[in-house]
Amino acid sequence: MKKIILPLLLAGFLSSCDQNSKNVEVVYDTIDTDTTLMATVPTPGQIFSGVLPCSGCNGINTLLTINSDSSYALSETLMGTSKTDSIIQSGGKVEYITGTPVVYKLNPTTGDIKYFKSLGDTAVQLLDANMKDMATDANTILRRQ
Repeated sequence: MKKIILPLLLAGFLSSCDQNSKNVEVVYDTIDTDTTLMATVPTPGQIFSGVLPCSGCNGINTLLTINSDSSYALSETLMGTSKTDSIIQSGGKVEYITGTPVVYKLNPTTGDIKYFKSLGDTAVQLLDANMKDMATDANTILRRQ
């Protein structure tokens, strides 16, 4: 009896597998590898702060506020100087250069353009005028508050 049951079970199993394979639809989810995946633009209304490098002072205590209307406010306090004008306030519009990572282009109403790259949703890093990492060992990162 055992010799008959095993072949019947095996035949039943194989026939059921064969039937299921005809009813299964295989779907492949693919990503076009030629397409650059865009990083998301960080949430506006964020505040970043930290001490950035400075030639001629001990550092620049920096506070960057990015507003929901794509404007920004930048406060820079030169540390270790006795100048009365050691606090520099500026503002203007933020342009988001999408890519990986997103780059913030700060377009001030007066003064020089500054670039920061997004380090996720927690920090930004100061870039040089060519949107490249700065060639320095000093801190160039502002952390989100």
